[in-house]
Amino acid sequence: MLTFIPDIAEEHFEELQFLWGQRRNALRSSEYTMREMQMLEERIAAHVQGLVVLGKELGEFVAGALAGDDELPAFAAAYALLHLGTPGAFGRVYDALMSAEGKRLAGIGEALAHGPAQPLLPALQTLFRSAAPPIAVVAGEALAFHRALEISPEQLLPLLRDESAAVRAGAWRIAANVGVSIAPMLYESALRDEDANVQRAALAAAAWNAYPGWAPFCRSLADEPKPEIVEPLAMLAAVLPPQDLPAVASLVGTPALGPGRFRVAGAFGHPGLVDTLLAAMGDADPEAAAAAAAAFGKMMGIDVESDRRVTVPPPNGEPPDAFESEFQEEVAVPDVARARQHWEGVKSQLANSSRVCRGLDVSAGIERDSFSLLDMESRRELCLRARLTAGWPGNPAMLERFPLPG
Repeated sequence: MLTFIPDIAEEHFEELQFLWGQRRNALRSSEYTMREMQMLEERIAAHVQGLVVLGKELGEFVAGALAGDDELPAFAAAYALLHLGTPGAFGRVYDALMSAEGKRLAGIGEALAHGPAQPLLPALQTLFRSAAPPIAVVAGEALAFHRALEISPEQLLPLLRDESAAVRAGAWRIAANVGVSIAPMLYESALRDEDANVQRAALAAAAWNAYPGWAPFCRSLADEPKPEIVEPLAMLAAVLPPQDLPAVASLVGTPALGPGRFRVAGAFGHPGLVDTLLAAMGDADPEAAAAAAAAFGKMMGIDVESDRRVTVPPPNGEPPDAFESEFQEEVAVPDVARARQHWEGVKSQLANSSRVCRGLDVSAGIERDSFSLLDMESRRELCLRARLTAGWPGNPAMLERFPLPG
């Protein structure tokens, strides 16, 4: 006989998946401040508690999701069981991990990384040393998040060279989170890996581990400008000194990079780019105008969207058919007059800064109290800059663990 209401439990379970997906995106978003992130995490915690009250019946309730092929249901099932905290719940998660693969394995691994998995850490350490690569790398990632992974470059080498792209990407994420030394030839190979996820993970490891070839690699990408290279260019811009303003301005003025080029301006944060952003807000391309407004807002800490929205034309320039019209993206038209008025009001305080973010002068770093005012993307950029220029001892996991520190 059921001792809980299935519909309510199902609502908690579905909301946990939905909100965790939002949190994934929010971790690198310029639209989420720490206050909004904390509100999101409080909602996640509330839904977890709504599942934990099922007690011994939780295992059967999530059994299908834990054995299924989808990532977020597997995550939510394992995460709730870890919070239940009974020996039986831990055993279910471990057994599911040992039989998992693909998206299911990734979801369970994410739960182990962020959930209260301490009783399983000794088993995860054994798995990292002896299990097949897909399980070993998931165990290693979870251990790294729990600050429980001691590793040598030789131990990581087989995973970095594994035939599976998912394993290689996971190994590079481990490298970023534990600061292990990697040979230059492995970095150079991974930065040009045929798999985009491997490239992205290797790029983060190269940056956070201060690999000397990271900045030259990012600069070299600008020789063939295209929208796909904006992410590494923005990462580089976040740590460049103010003397690189002309080079950054050139990138921001390169249409071949697409609307994303304004992310580079927002990451660099130099007031010398404000006039460029103000001009771009009047661009005939609504995506470019909106992207310029987002970069301005990130720098100044003000939303300059108007109430008017326009439809983004298809990338091929052809008129959309009836089906495409149903899914056309809309963006808000910037309020350029409001943006100019705001800039005129703060120009005397910020124009001589070398880097501004959320309306703050962060040229020389930032006080802890002000750090909480930054958006999530800016927090990550500032921490990377502190890592590379001031020896901050942190890593990406510190910016992702649940719950985030205030």
